[in-house]
Formats: sequence, C-alpha cells, structure tokens
Amino acid sequence: MVAAIQRRNLRDFDWLLSFLAIGLVAFGTFQIRNAQPTQGYWIKQLIGLAIGLVAMLTIAFTDYRKLLNIAPAFYIFGLVLLIIVLIPGIGLKINGNRGWIKVPGLGQFQPSEFVKVTTAMMLARYFGKHRQNALTFKETAIGGVILAW
Repeated sequence: MVAAIQRRNLRDFDWLLSFLAIGLVAFGTFQIRNAQPTQGYWIKQLIGLAIGLVAMLTIAFTDYRKLLNIAPAFYIFGLVLLIIVLIPGIGLKINGNRGWIKVPGLGQFQPSEFVKVTTAMMLARYFGKHRQNALTFKETAIGGVILAW
C-alpha cells in the first residue's frame, strides 16, 4: 500500500468519482443558470469549479505525508486569518455574522472554511504518530486544545 501511495500514477486515480463530482457541480450550475438567468451566480459557480479542480488535482497527486509536515504552518496561518476577520474594514459582517474577509479584486471568502481543513490536518499530524500505548489524558487534552482554537 505504501508503494501505491508513493507512485501516484494516473492509473491509480479515481476517475469515476472525479467525473461524478464534476457532473454534480455541472448539473447544479445548470440549475442555477435556469433559476436566475439574468444573474451571474452560475459564472461564480463555474469559477469555483475551476479552482476546485486545480485544488483537487494538486492534492490528489501530492503525498499527504509531506503536507502533514507543514500542517502547523497552515494551522497558524488559519488562526491568523480568523484574527484578521475581527478587524473592522477587513472583516465583513454579512447576515449579522462577522466571518468574511474582503479581498480586493477577488471578492470575499470565509476563512473558517479553510480553517476546518487545517484543523483536521493538525489533528491528523498530532494523533497520527506511532504509539505503543493508548492515548493519555494529557494527549487527549492537547488534541482538544488544537480543536478548540
């Protein structure tokens, strides 16, 4: 199994799952276009699909163990983004929730969505170490602190 992870051949990629996901997004985009033809929401959906495809291929052909080595950097970056959200003028309040960052020229994004992934990476790095015994209370508490931040 380790050899299969290290090879990363196109033959090993799950093409069916990828095409089904792309088809689902394409169908959703078509439905958005039909529901509101005068609005540009469907164009934003296509841009999101393109960004998602690039991210999917990048992640699929990257060894996840290398990503886990830099998980603390991603985690800290995510925490910084969450602090930036609280700064008036940068953090936007939408629907009564201050959880968005305005990026000039690109629009806005919600850092909490990014932080979900970084938190999972950090927890995987912390709990993924080889252990001889069961987790101690201290180790579980540290995992809880990672999750709580």
